[in-house]
Amino acid sequence: MVAIIPRWADDWKVVKNMRIPINKISARIRNDNAKLIIVAIDKTPHFKFIRDYIKFGKKYKWRQSDYFNYAEKHISGKKSVRRYLSLYHNILEESYLGEKYNKNLCLIYRRFPFGNYKIFDGIHRVAILAALGFSEIEVAVVKRKKHWLYRLTNKLETLFVKGR
Repeated sequence: MVAIIPRWADDWKVVKNMRIPINKISARIRNDNAKLIIVAIDKTPHFKFIRDYIKFGKKYKWRQSDYFNYAEKHISGKKSVRRYLSLYHNILEESYLGEKYNKNLCLIYRRFPFGNYKIFDGIHRVAILAALGFSEIEVAVVKRKKHWLYRLTNKLETLFVKGR
């Protein structure tokens, strides 16, 4: 299966597809101070929201959830919550790799050849699958097209040589 790289990430490429335990995937999210932090998927407001939605159904007061507060602060609020719930129902109907999501694997990356992978794109899908009890999922591993040293050299050149 071929993964699709979003247009906003055209400097990245797919290296390989693989099945990976969900507990080996972390997410980069913003904390209350808007600082990026790395947490296990089951510690994200995304996971807690969908887990509680599954548990309580239509009785769930999602406007009082941490995810709604997170969405209000960092993304598009109520609109984001509605899209998230729609995604959940689509995954229930078609499965993670159903027709609608064909070639739309979650994208992950790893900075070093050891340690947990981080979600590059697909935090909502990973959180839904974790809340549904999946222990592993099919993902695409991505990396930058250009080596970090090349990017650093270009940045330094831009700052010090071209900046004069």
